[in-house]
Amino acid sequence: MDYVLMAFAMTGVVIPSFVKAPLLVLIFAIILQWLPAGGGMTGHSKTLYYQSPL
Repeated sequence: MDYVLMAFAMTGVVIPSFVKAPLLVLIFAIILQWLPAGGGMTGHSKTLYYQSPL
């Protein structure tokens, strides 16, 4: 059991972040639909953000 957990942990460390990130987006945004895939602002909050003065 210890070797299985160690292999799982090492796999997470060895895989680069540019490979992990799209996989996490695929899982959490597209398959599970828990998070937005393209940003968190929609509707009225997005309109207010782009119209506010800098």
